[in-house]
Amino acid sequence: MTGILLLLVVSVLAHSHVTLAFDIANETLLRSDLLTNYSLKSRPSAVTAVELVFNIITINELVTRTQKFSVSGYFTVVWNDTRLMWNRKQYNGIMFFFSDETEIWRPSLVVTNAIDNLDVIANENIPLRVNSEGKIYWNPPGIYQTHCNIDITYYPFDSQECSVIVQSWGYNLRELDLFKFGSGVETAEFERNGEWNLIQAFAEREERTHDVDAETYATVSFVFKMQRKPDYYGINIILPVVVLSFLSALVFVLPPDSGEKMGYSLTVLLSFAVFLTLIADRMPTTSRDTSYMAVYLSAILCLSGLSVVLTIFVLDLNYREDQVPPWLERITTAIIMPLICVRGCRRKSRSVAVSDDMKLRTVRTGPTQTKEPAAGEEPTGRESSARSGAGLTWKDIARVFDAFMFRLYMIVIVIISAMFFTVLGIQGTVSGSEI
Repeated sequence: MTGILLLLVVSVLAHSHVTLAFDIANETLLRSDLLTNYSLKSRPSAVTAVELVFNIITINELVTRTQKFSVSGYFTVVWNDTRLMWNRKQYNGIMFFFSDETEIWRPSLVVTNAIDNLDVIANENIPLRVNSEGKIYWNPPGIYQTHCNIDITYYPFDSQECSVIVQSWGYNLRELDLFKFGSGVETAEFERNGEWNLIQAFAEREERTHDVDAETYATVSFVFKMQRKPDYYGINIILPVVVLSFLSALVFVLPPDSGEKMGYSLTVLLSFAVFLTLIADRMPTTSRDTSYMAVYLSAILCLSGLSVVLTIFVLDLNYREDQVPPWLERITTAIIMPLICVRGCRRKSRSVAVSDDMKLRTVRTGPTQTKEPAAGEEPTGRESSARSGAGLTWKDIARVFDAFMFRLYMIVIVIISAMFFTVLGIQGTVSGSEI
């Protein structure tokens, strides 16, 4: 019973204290005493120390092409003004009151790397909280759009580091000094972005000297390290590019007589050109960094363009009717054909070559008799080619060349793709965890 009565008395006293602390007459008297002879133009002390912390709410966007970083949040600015100190007992326990920038002094701060608004951070509608010790808290919110140097080397598996740089404006280091307050960046209210993961956020203090007036000014940089989420780019860009890269090699599988080789190779080439255009629209117009993705696409694009030239060459070989030169037959049978065979070539058909046993029988029994043309009839180019040393026709040469180029293209594409994904995979494992 005694404990309940004691709790009731404490509650009544606390309620009466709060009521007296927020008495309008007492606060009006306090304002009159503190602000009557207050000079709004004079800073509080010879060197006013101002502490800053940025409370991040969300990352709006990071436009890679324009190198624009947009973030929403609010600053917490803290400084002391000894002219605004009072004794609580004289004003019935008032601990704090609110004012605005039209009544009391506030520091002139500017976001120096802003791209659309270089005005001094100010808003008459934002209250300033002043406590009895003369400490003032100011929380100006805003959407801050700043310039960010983009490194596109590992795009779209890249990590970027952007910042919001705040500097004192007009007051040099001997008059106003800036410091980070606490950790510098608070992430308690942070909402995740759909494209970027926030890996790390911190603040750094620097001193910069201007060349014009040779004065040193204090700055605080709020740095945000982010990593791009690659899921969207992997499905919509990388996967189609890999598929198209392998499709570009299949042009050498189509028979030359099908009539579709040229149209197929041109279609794949145009598809690569479209993808390269889409990716170029997302990258900044700078030559400082080169994206591995752009290099990979350019290499595949060159291979696809070369396949068009090689397709024209194959079609030209396929429809020739003159005799196959002996040196071309020797190169085809001695070099190219062994390369396209996994376990050696068993020349079983006339479209490839004559077997060694047939050559041996030819040496022993003499050449096989062939049909002689009638009197006055000239042998055709294909008949002359059929009677040549290796028995290869131009169609055989074209097929062998197609098979060789198909295997060569597949090997080159696999090597280039493996190198590309290995580099991007290493970059992905280096990044840290999300906040």
